[in-house]
Amino acid sequence: MTKKNILSIVVALALVAALAVGATLAFFSDEDTATNTFTMGKVDIDLKESDDGGETWTDDGLTFEKLVPGDTTPKMAKVTVAEDSNDCYIAMTVALECNDYDAETGKGFTDEEKSMLMTAVKNAIDADKWTVVPQNDGSLLCIYKEASVAEAEVVLFEEITLPLGDKFVFGNNLAEEEFSLVLNAYAVQADNMEELMEGESGEVSPENFDWYTNMINATPATPAPDSEA
Repeated sequence: MTKKNILSIVVALALVAALAVGATLAFFSDEDTATNTFTMGKVDIDLKESDDGGETWTDDGLTFEKLVPGDTTPKMAKVTVAEDSNDCYIAMTVALECNDYDAETGKGFTDEEKSMLMTAVKNAIDADKWTVVPQNDGSLLCIYKEASVAEAEVVLFEEITLPLGDKFVFGNNLAEEEFSLVLNAYAVQADNMEELMEGESGEVSPENFDWYTNMINATPATPAPDSEA
């Protein structure tokens, strides 16, 4: 075997050895993954009523019987913010449902009596804590002036005094007649909403709340013209 052939064999063996070794080598490497989880908060409220001064509460509505003009009846309505809720702005609507006055039967509620009833409701609401805006349909939009935190209890009213009237108002036309106050409570997040919801006074204003009441299909927050209710 010539020196040239021997050299060729050695070179070939060296290449084979290099390939064999190279096949077993690997670069040092590593990897890691970080998963960012974002959990959205929520706004959660509960509306309940009581007719015994707050001893018991129900969300099924209350029934009052044999009332007469001038009676003061305990009727508490409050909104509770859930313990796991985000801070929120609260509003409530109060609407009157009753029979209209029928001249033929002489029964039912006149427009004046309806207005007096809603004025009695408005007078029962703490004006220091709520902004009350009478609506064109006779209902009330009640806006709590501050943001409410988790577990807050926001009371709308504690008792209502029925108007006394006279023999032509709240008279026999209302004997055995029924009326209902329909309450609805609403809430919207408070965080990042200050500029949109609060006016210059730092309180929630009806004008700024208007977009929200429309969104939830509640009565728009437009005051009734020349309303004194």
